[in-house]
Amino acid sequence: MMLEAFFNPKSIAVIGASREPLKVGHRIFRNLVESGFGGRLYPINPNADEILGFKCYGSVRDVPDEIDLAVIVVPARVVPSVVEDCGLKGVKGIIVISAGFGETGKEGAQLEREVVSICRKYGMRMQGPNCLGIINVQNRVNASFAPSMPLPGNIAFVSQSGAIGSAILNWAIRNEIGFTKFISLGNEADLNAADFLEALGEDEETRVIGLYIEGVKDGERFIEVAGKVTRRKPIVAIKAGTTDAGIRAVSSHTGSLAGSDAAFSAAFKKAGIIRVNTLEDLFNLVLAFGSQPIPKGRRVLIVTNGGGPGILAADACEKMGLEIASLEYEIREELRRLMPPHSSLSNPIDVLGDADEGRYRAALEAGLKSSNVDGIIVILTPQAVTPYDRIAEAVSEIGRLSDKPIIASFMGLEDNSAAIKTLKKGRIPNYPFPESAVYALKSMYEYSLILSSPIEERIPHVEVDVERIRSIINNVRLEGRLNLTINEAMEVAKAAGIPMPDAAIVRSKEEAGIIADRIGYPVAMKIVSPDILHKTDIGGVILNVRSRSEAEENYDAL
Repeated sequence: MMLEAFFNPKSIAVIGASREPLKVGHRIFRNLVESGFGGRLYPINPNADEILGFKCYGSVRDVPDEIDLAVIVVPARVVPSVVEDCGLKGVKGIIVISAGFGETGKEGAQLEREVVSICRKYGMRMQGPNCLGIINVQNRVNASFAPSMPLPGNIAFVSQSGAIGSAILNWAIRNEIGFTKFISLGNEADLNAADFLEALGEDEETRVIGLYIEGVKDGERFIEVAGKVTRRKPIVAIKAGTTDAGIRAVSSHTGSLAGSDAAFSAAFKKAGIIRVNTLEDLFNLVLAFGSQPIPKGRRVLIVTNGGGPGILAADACEKMGLEIASLEYEIREELRRLMPPHSSLSNPIDVLGDADEGRYRAALEAGLKSSNVDGIIVILTPQAVTPYDRIAEAVSEIGRLSDKPIIASFMGLEDNSAAIKTLKKGRIPNYPFPESAVYALKSMYEYSLILSSPIEERIPHVEVDVERIRSIINNVRLEGRLNLTINEAMEVAKAAGIPMPDAAIVRSKEEAGIIADRIGYPVAMKIVSPDILHKTDIGGVILNVRSRSEAEENYDAL
């Protein structure tokens, strides 16, 4: 696998390991010890003889053995010399936990560039700085200061925020959700989101990738890599910094540029990334993708013991572009023999409030048999005679045999109830409300469309005239300007392969009339001046010009 030194190191040094339990250097070293890492561990601290029973070394260069990965937890000002030592030692990869770099301003950015330069001199790769670290659950590597190790599973998570990453790890542990890997990106001075997504795309243990992202430094490569990964497994992403306040916060957080929200939406769509707007939705989707097969279509069967929740689910299906399936006549007749007379055998199937596991089993098996059903939503509302645990066992048992996704909404039950635990054990994703279950199934259906679309349609190749763009911007700089005129901006867009409307600069009213005739009416007319940025504020824009005479008159007016 790419980035072997980070995911599968044989030896790890913690530079800045501490004997003081409240220090990050102690927490990281303790995590590595307690996680059961099977390789060699070396605490580096010139002021200690041993930490947690491991011999300390004054410098990484004093360690007698080879080191694959070094985790650096020292003050920012010391990091360059420590990284130099790592390079001289032949360390393959480093994780810089320390903050105080590009996220703090010009001096920090210069320090960050210095560290990157040292890494490149020695051919080392760097994660961070200003990050939480990395976890590989399968290989028992917890090179982070996260509070604990998640259970083994098939979900990977990549985050530009250590705090968000820590919260997600806690959520996974609390909900008994298994992970394969966790990566905190930090400032991405060297390794970035695309690098780790590429590695996770090749990772056979990872079935779905969750991504928290604030900005991207190399958009073209990000789209290219993500587009290839989503052919193999889904990426579910939340983009932060979508408002003016959020964009300012992103800049101070990691030093990244948040970028246009519309541009990110377009990039995600091209790459086949499923975008969500809340962490709750991200949790819900990775849970579904990590446990259920992808539906082959959008036809849904709803099974419920309450009419109201079934109706809400049906409404949500239609609003989200899913189709309420029609069961075949033979299957409906078979159900009729198994259900009470008052049961509704249309879709939603209402098994009634006194339903036991037998009725749920019959309805679910009907959905599996039907060639008209692509996915099933199963709803349970708590009623006096409802045998929750036995119904959960029946749903889980059928789920193990199903090649169609089954999504549950067991409403009103505590997360630690026996029924919910049974669903978790049976890998049936459960949501407290029907709409959330429908949203998960809808997102899985949308991913099926991504898989079926040719990748060249999602990521079209665009020829970019870099030299033309560079020439335009250099000319603007030579004139001492900070902004492009509208015609310069349009030329840059054209050179980047973005279609632009026909336009021309005119310098007389006669020329305005001739050009307007050539372009075709109606046309817009605008003042072009490097001294006027906000044209509308001074009446410098006239729209809906419909004739040569109007063009000539408006030229004089402008």
